[in-house]
Amino acid sequence: MRSIVLVLIMLISMSCARQTTDGSCVDSHRHGWGYSLEDGPGTWFKLNQQYQLCKQGHHQSPINIHKDHIPSISDYQLSYQGYIHDVVDNEHTVEFDYEAGSSLILHGKEYQLKQFHFHSPSEHTVEGERYDMEIHFVHQNAKQKDLTVLAVLVKAGQENPLIQSLWTHLPQDKHKHHVFTNDHINVVDLIPDDLEAYYYHGSLTTPPCLETVSWLVLKETIEMSQKQLDYFHKFYNWNIRDLQAE
Repeated sequence: MRSIVLVLIMLISMSCARQTTDGSCVDSHRHGWGYSLEDGPGTWFKLNQQYQLCKQGHHQSPINIHKDHIPSISDYQLSYQGYIHDVVDNEHTVEFDYEAGSSLILHGKEYQLKQFHFHSPSEHTVEGERYDMEIHFVHQNAKQKDLTVLAVLVKAGQENPLIQSLWTHLPQDKHKHHVFTNDHINVVDLIPDDLEAYYYHGSLTTPPCLETVSWLVLKETIEMSQKQLDYFHKFYNWNIRDLQAE
């Protein structure tokens, strides 16, 4: 089975003329799938031969986190020095691409922050509890191209000033990058003070579902107002993959 998975990964890599920062192919994997009954998670493996890991994989994400089963770590380092470069609505979420220079170091290995994006409600659950939103900060290792995703869970509560700044930049059109020319926004304030996180090895939660992701799901949550959540829902509501077997 491992050899089959490796062959699938090799075929996907060979077929990509260019890769996105989440490890998927720009041309092949941005279109053709979604979250509806017709093209949603239950059908992804049928939509493209390169999506077979979405059904056949053994380390798929997201999962329901059982506190007694998933280890916790806090011995990693964040250094967010840069700013947001641009934002794009890619038909699946709103993605903010980041300037070079921000990093996460996990087990002595450096990963560069490439982008962050939003899912609502949360993709991961904790002891069966689903949150109002989940923010994925996607980091990639320059040499091996594997990913570390820092996931921040969000609850409805107080208005979040940084979220409000981001929402003013949400594009009204699809697939067009809007460059931040005057606003210099560092998203470090979206990261809770306590960095203790549930840690496990899993996959992309979107096609092609490659199992090349180290997940850090922070225990401490942040808040945004219901009004801010409702504004995001004008763009995307229920852009999540169903829970996978642990």
